[in-house]
Amino acid sequence: MPEETENNDEMSDSNSHSSSDPDEPKGKLRKWWDAVKQKVQDNPYEDIRPETGLLVDVKDILDELNILRTLVQDQQHVYNLWKGTKHDSKANHFPHMTERQEDLRSMVDDVTSIQDAIKSLLDLKQKEATIIEAQTTRRQSDSVMVFTVVTIVFVSLTLSPSSLLI
Repeated sequence: MPEETENNDEMSDSNSHSSSDPDEPKGKLRKWWDAVKQKVQDNPYEDIRPETGLLVDVKDILDELNILRTLVQDQQHVYNLWKGTKHDSKANHFPHMTERQEDLRSMVDDVTSIQDAIKSLLDLKQKEATIIEAQTTRRQSDSVMVFTVVTIVFVSLTLSPSSLLI
């Protein structure tokens, strides 16, 4: 029962506000502000999380490829030392490290080009976001200019009759 009384009190409070309530413009202002925030959040150019995630992944892959390349170079060095001490017929059957090094170089080149492409995409996205922000700022400055002109006109009109009376 006490809960029903509280709910009824809340409903009577909300019903007691009429359309001439001074808080109503605040509600409209809040709705307008929420709409502005939603437009800003809807700008797809401001969200760069997918590209930065890809960039981190590409950087990890590049690091791993560089580790593999170092490993192959070390194996080549050890193989050359071993080949110099042993003159065995089995030494000719050992896989060539230069082929692996070339494969790794081409993979590193591919990953580097992907990394550059993602960086340029991020750059373009940030430039587009900057353009959108500049357009929004321009619209806001136009609104402020209109408000200023209207204020000057109305202030001068309200002051002119009072100056005539003096």
